[in-house]
Amino acid sequence: MTATTAFQNIVRYTKSAGASAAGYWLRSTVGIRVLFLCLGICSSSFAQMTGGTISGTVTDSSQAAIPSATITILNKETGDTRTVSANAKGFYSAPSMQPGHYDLTASSTGFMTATRKDFLVNVGQELIADFQLQVGSVTESVQVTEQAPGVSLESSTLSSVVGGQTELDRYHWSDLYLPGDAFGQFVKDEEARTARLVIPTLKVPPGKILASQMWLLRNRVSLAIAIVVAVLLTAVYIVWQRKTATLRARALFHQLEVAQQTAERRGAEAEELARGLSEQIDRQLAKWGLTAAEHEVALLMLKGLRHKEIADLRGTSERTVRQQAATIYKKAGIGGRTDLAAFFMEDLLQPPSLPGIPTTADSKTTR
Repeated sequence: MTATTAFQNIVRYTKSAGASAAGYWLRSTVGIRVLFLCLGICSSSFAQMTGGTISGTVTDSSQAAIPSATITILNKETGDTRTVSANAKGFYSAPSMQPGHYDLTASSTGFMTATRKDFLVNVGQELIADFQLQVGSVTESVQVTEQAPGVSLESSTLSSVVGGQTELDRYHWSDLYLPGDAFGQFVKDEEARTARLVIPTLKVPPGKILASQMWLLRNRVSLAIAIVVAVLLTAVYIVWQRKTATLRARALFHQLEVAQQTAERRGAEAEELARGLSEQIDRQLAKWGLTAAEHEVALLMLKGLRHKEIADLRGTSERTVRQQAATIYKKAGIGGRTDLAAFFMEDLLQPPSLPGIPTTADSKTTR
């Protein structure tokens, strides 16, 4: 199959498949595969016109492929070397070899090295050089004397078939596309197979699908602007949040200062009130005409101490304290300890004055 025939088949069958979405998809799959095949055949033909090709497979004694085997090709006239590696199927190919005599060496880890000598490569010729490696050390060498089969450029059909098969093996394709009716039948089979993969109810034209796929590319400037605006808005929001947090912190700090000042002021007022109450108690006790001993006993009773505790503190007897307490009650005109405490508590629990009702202070004044 020539490159011209292959391209004609591509054009003919892709045009026949262009009436539906499945045909569009077929053109993008089957056509591309066949196009790559034609390119491989064309490159093979070009290689044959400028030099020769050496290819083959590397296997072990059980005919199993040896992947990644290394093949070294030595030009005996120029001394240049070229190294190629076998693929996963053990296949290797060295196209565009200049005419001349070559020695080939195949090696792989765990196998003995095999050598094939004096390969004559002519323009447009493809030589098949297969290697069968034996298990052993790489340092051990085995020379293969079997003559390699060659294919001449004079038979264009056979040369194209071998070149196409080479490209198929290189890209792991399973078989060669056939010319003429066989090629047409292959395309029809591929069209039937791919038609089952396409959604039958697809009503969107292929151009629409392509346009939707290109939307991001066409609107990349708008998307970039949107991203920049989003970043700027995010930055502004962050700055605003930080400024708001700063103002809130300042307000809370100010409230804390006010609360501290209020607490200090109220503490001072409480101290002043306690100091004033103490002075008022002293003045009232002096007004009752109490002696120094009676004054001290009265203060201790206001603090809630019992007679025995007062006697222990003052170093006197409990009887003496009782007598002094009775004298205090008599001078103050009250009935006992409870009335003494109530007399001074009224100053702390003073109700608001009402019209026509005398206050406790007024009643105390009359005493």
